[in-house]
Amino acid sequence: MKKYLYSVLFSFALISFSNSVHADDHMQSGPGAIEILSCKYNEGKSSKDLAKVVKEWNKWQDKQDGDYQSWTMEPYAFDPSQYPLDVDFFWFGLSSNWKNFGKDMQAWLDEGISTHGENFDSVAPCSSRALFSAIPIRNFDFEVKKGQSNPFQITNCKIKEGKSFQDLLKVASEFNKVLDGNGDNAGIIAMIPDAGNPANPDWDFKLGVGWSDYNNFGNSRSNWYSGTSEEAAKTYGSVVDCDSPRIYSTTQQRY
Repeated sequence: MKKYLYSVLFSFALISFSNSVHADDHMQSGPGAIEILSCKYNEGKSSKDLAKVVKEWNKWQDKQDGDYQSWTMEPYAFDPSQYPLDVDFFWFGLSSNWKNFGKDMQAWLDEGISTHGENFDSVAPCSSRALFSAIPIRNFDFEVKKGQSNPFQITNCKIKEGKSFQDLLKVASEFNKVLDGNGDNAGIIAMIPDAGNPANPDWDFKLGVGWSDYNNFGNSRSNWYSGTSEEAAKTYGSVVDCDSPRIYSTTQQRY
């Protein structure tokens, strides 16, 4: 199954979802490139200190030839017995594709790490990095005010025996119509594991869902308990099994 997922993933890198038989107007071309780093504040340091470092890093990043965006993700709701976390936040970086990600990382290694990297480490060193390919399922058609936190939900999912990633895209397209009818502004991505992830995980991909703010998250949850969950069971539930979701408060650090 995992080998099949990777082959499907890279075939999608060559085409636009808008030309796919399972796509709808919420889907974009992919895959994007994601990195997630686990970070912990040094003693006496906080998000205020990080903001100062990020401000200077952004000035340097503005001069680079790339489209790297980033967020900090602070754990909001999770089961510590299932997911013990010895971190204060995760750094979530995103490039529109792997070529741009490579450009960004090369510039970082050639120039950024010797200056801004040391500044980041003085505030909150990061101990690990995991890479993912991002397959857009539903567009993030909202803007978040600068400095405002918004919720991002992640759950681990496994494709059922006899089902495929194409089946997932088909049911996702059907479920997107349900969200449209509810006025739900949730954006959805499938995160396919790449380097830095467990060698033999009991999941095939992570499903990420983000909302513009906690008001829209609350509306979405209200709809969920009023019938959306039944539609999710008919669509997503026919193709994948997913574990209990974790929610993070995210703050965009680079736009």
